Amino acid sequence: MEEAGQAPGEADMAGQSKYKQIMGLKSVHFLACWALIYVGVEVTLGGWIVTFIEQKRGGGATAGYISSGFFGGLMLGRISLMWLNRKVRAQ
Repeated sequence: MEEAGQAPGEADMAGQSKYKQIMGLKSVHFLACWALIYVGVEVTLGGWIVTFIEQKRGGGATAGYISSGFFGGLMLGRISLMWLNRKVRAQ
């Protein structure tokens, strides 16, 4: 970097400054909190479904497949609605 005319340590300060600026945005904090809550609810529901089926409905060892179906459905929904995301973004 010295050959390019940049003093040693200058690149580190610039990178730190960018991250500090990004982490200072309120929208980044909002999105991080939203993602934490969303993923927490998603995983909690996935686990609760299996517990409910086993304890209240008398499900057996294969009750875990219900949770797999839940997460598979979420994945398929996200994939199948990509066209809608593109349409909304274009407007």
